Amino acid sequence: AGGAARPTLEGQFTLAAAAAAAMRRALGELAMEDGQTEDIDWTARAEALLCAAAAGSPGALPRLAALPPAPHGGAARRRGMVQRAFTTLVNAGHLDLARTLRQSAGHDLTPASAPGDADWDLLFCLSVLDAQAGPDGAALGDPAAARAGFAAVRAAAPPDGGLWRAALRGEMQALALLGAEADATALALHVVLAHPGLDLGADIGAWALPRLVNAGHYGPARAAAERSGLLSAPFAQPGHAGALTAEQRDLLFLLGVLDVQAGPD
Repeated sequence: AGGAARPTLEGQFTLAAAAAAAMRRALGELAMEDGQTEDIDWTARAEALLCAAAAGSPGALPRLAALPPAPHGGAARRRGMVQRAFTTLVNAGHLDLARTLRQSAGHDLTPASAPGDADWDLLFCLSVLDAQAGPDGAALGDPAAARAGFAAVRAAAPPDGGLWRAALRGEMQALALLGAEADATALALHVVLAHPGLDLGADIGAWALPRLVNAGHYGPARAAAERSGLLSAPFAQPGHAGALTAEQRDLLFLLGVLDVQAGPD
């Protein structure tokens, strides 16, 4: 809670589990049991393996497989820990380990039918895996499932938040893997028209602009250029003397197409 990097805390959680186990042994010799100490033991071991997952340790997965149901909360609480381990792996970029866990965890990684915040995180991370491509550009997962998952997260998230933008970028990536250019154009049009006051950002604007221009949606295209900062970008200003990237040249061409459009009169 204080902002420490999780991988640095594994030792502390491991010591907490060892201390709780020693306390339970001592109490057992007195024919006593303490439910709180038992819960601390389980929780500390679970948190320690999450630290290992954040560090990308392959040993985190067998430790997770060996984790029993929680003394309080049982299988449901263990399922929540499996999901946390999965999202930790994905968010830390350890995607190969996340795929291995996904293959072995089965039903534990199925989002709830009535999703809460944790389920949206899970669905987002499952979609991240499905939207990955290999070195040859081929999909490593199921881009159609990724598209649907990202769309569901985007629909549930507030449009001015980071999760909404991340889900939209994921949806863009999934559509590219599917080669669904018409759907990408429809998504770009929806984003511009459904959120008229939203600052799109340069990356979303650069993705939306060619699709909207090429489809003849010049009004929404200009709105996308304005609201993404492309019109005021240094490379788009008259007299810009610096070298242009290939993407900047393409964007300048598209902006020029918008400038030569005539109005209804």
